[in-house]
Amino acid sequence: MVGFLKTVDKYDNKTKFNMIGDELHRGANSRNQNKHWYLLVEKCFHRHASVFLINGDSILLRFKREDYNKENRMMWTGSALSHVQSDENTRDSAIRALKEDLGIVTKPNNLIELHKVVLSEEDAFSYNYLLKLKERVPLVIDSSEVMCLEWKRINDVYNDIIDHKREYSQGFVFPFHSFVNNYGLDY
Repeated sequence: MVGFLKTVDKYDNKTKFNMIGDELHRGANSRNQNKHWYLLVEKCFHRHASVFLINGDSILLRFKREDYNKENRMMWTGSALSHVQSDENTRDSAIRALKEDLGIVTKPNNLIELHKVVLSEEDAFSYNYLLKLKERVPLVIDSSEVMCLEWKRINDVYNDIIDHKREYSQGFVFPFHSFVNNYGLDY
C-alpha cells in the first residue's frame, strides 16, 4: 500500500511535509530526481515499523522478498515491515503490517516495543516490535511480496547473518542485532 508518509528530520522530529510513499523508491532525497522535495526539505527521513514474530520455541519467522519488489529485492527481511503513514503512529503501522503481510490480527498491547534503530542507507528510523505467539496461527501470505518464508531458530539466523550478511536487508540486520543484544539468542 502506497500512501502519504509523514516525514521527519534527522532527529526524528515530525516535519510539516508529507511524502508520497512511492517517492521513497524513486529517490526523493536526490537533487536531480525530485527538485521539488529537495527545495522543501534538504534531507527527508521517514519511519518504518518492523515486527519480529516469534513462536513459543524461540523460532523467528523471516521472509525473502520477491525479485520485482522496489525495496530489498531477494533479501531476507523480518516478519512484517511497513512504512509509517502520515495518519498513524508506529505501533498502528506495525499492526497494519502484520495484517497486510501475514493475515495476523492482534491488539496493540500484544506488541512488545523494542529499540528504535537509525537506518542511514534508507534515511529512516526503524521502530521495532516483537510479537510472541503462544499458539500456531494460519498465515495469509501476500505472494506479490514474498518469495520464500521460513521459521528459523534465532541463533541460526544470527549465524546466517554473519555468514551471509549481503542476503539480509539493513532494515532487518540492525534491529535484529538490537533485539539479540537486549534479549539474547534464546529468548
